[in-house]
Amino acid sequence: HLVTFNQPPQAQIVRTGETLQISVATGGARPQTFPWLFNGSPIAGQTSDTLWIPNVTTAQVGLYSCRVSNN
Repeated sequence: HLVTFNQPPQAQIVRTGETLQISVATGGARPQTFPWLFNGSPIAGQTSDTLWIPNVTTAQVGLYSCRVSNN
């Protein structure tokens, strides 16, 4: 099944104590799942089209990505 990114996640800089919010917009067959990853590992409880992490700490510095699927 084809899923397309209408708006991929955008790179951003967030300071300690701020909120990280990253969204994706997709097209294609539904339903879709949006598991978010931090440095390649799944983030528990983060499966919607928007990743939201309040009060960011230095331990959360890294690479965030999203694997969209409709299988």
